[in-house]
Amino acid sequence: MTPSLAAHLSLTDINSLSVPNGALLDVGCGYGRDLALFRTFFPDMALHGVEPSQPAIALGSPVFQEIKLRNLYENDVFRNCWHVRRRERFDIIFANYFVHLFSDEESAEVFRILRAILKPHGALILSFVSTRDPHFGLGKHLGRGAYEVRQGMPWRFVNEQDVRSLAAASGLSIQILRPYTETELVADACDRVESLYVVANRDD
Repeated sequence: MTPSLAAHLSLTDINSLSVPNGALLDVGCGYGRDLALFRTFFPDMALHGVEPSQPAIALGSPVFQEIKLRNLYENDVFRNCWHVRRRERFDIIFANYFVHLFSDEESAEVFRILRAILKPHGALILSFVSTRDPHFGLGKHLGRGAYEVRQGMPWRFVNEQDVRSLAAASGLSIQILRPYTETELVADACDRVESLYVVANRDD
């Protein structure tokens, strides 16, 4: 179970917040590979996850128990994050390769939701698939920056300006925006992915 490179990159930024007993939400946590890394480095942090895939939840169940996951919000991210809003606020919200699954309009709504459940001093840490990625432009064109890379697998690719515009429209200030490259599982095969790593804070 190999954590994402984005999770490794985030360790220094999470540590700089000085909230060892804070709350972290992993949106699209899958089977818990990044949550397990966070538990190793932040043993006293309250970890929460959002995951819509039942197979991923079943696979991750032993991990969630081992790391003492505080809450797992299942099913639709929009419904669950608004549900979370009534109960929780988070010091860190982390989402690795998640926002790229949504359209422009949906991405804007995701940003607004995540900002709403982020504490004023907190950090939103995200990774995006970049327009520099070799998969960009492959497959059926589904809209601005979006392609069906594999059958039934739509991806939305973004550049730095796309991210800045999304953040600004949602009342977020970007602190870090940098490209990186990693090898990830794409359509059941390991492949190179060109990505953007982003850390943002609430404007207030």
